[in-house]
Amino acid sequence: MGQVNLSTPQHRTQWVAFMLVYEGKNGIVTSLSREVHLSRQTLHGWSKQTHAALLATFNPPEIPTYALVRERYLMRS
Repeated sequence: MGQVNLSTPQHRTQWVAFMLVYEGKNGIVTSLSREVHLSRQTLHGWSKQTHAALLATFNPPEIPTYALVRERYLMRS
């Protein structure tokens, strides 16, 4: 059975921030994985989720322009 990790949200936040800062550097995730006793897959998953959340936060949905709203309305008619 898998090993239970007792990390706190603050730990995970620090680890993910570390991975994002050093993104693209060889061996960072492997080294962190060994240090904190978590799989690389888990760390990569957290990093991807965080990256997606950051993109969603700083790239708000596009607000439709009047022309687009009118075009969509006319298509329904």
